[in-house]
Amino acid sequence: MMLWQVKDGSGQYVDMPTPSSYKASYEDLDANSYRSITNGNLVRSKLSSKWFKGAFSFNYLTQAEVERVLNLINQYPLYVKIKSPMFSNNGVVEFEAYVSKVSTEMNRNHDNFLKDDWTKLSFDIIQAKVVSGQW
Repeated sequence: MMLWQVKDGSGQYVDMPTPSSYKASYEDLDANSYRSITNGNLVRSKLSSKWFKGAFSFNYLTQAEVERVLNLINQYPLYVKIKSPMFSNNGVVEFEAYVSKVSTEMNRNHDNFLKDDWTKLSFDIIQAKVVSGQW
């Protein structure tokens, strides 16, 4: 398996291009957490832990490559398999997700306007549903 895969329209996982940079993080999901006004302590009601967020950035994609990635990730729910050292199970986790904060930037190739323009693409993948083993 490559770094990450998504399910295509036929329900099969397909390898996705390796990003120029990839940042994996997670956070807890709280319910009604607040700071005490008397002593400043955090009063925390944690629902679950380790909700995944992945930030992907690609520096040199053709227009066709950008369109392929966007067509595969612009669905909800998005089913993802991804590697991260934060997860057990050989560092691979599978979950339902959605995509947020998508942006693209074009860098025109001035040497030959008939060639594909090189394009930057970035987006975040956010976990949408709890998975087995998640606290």
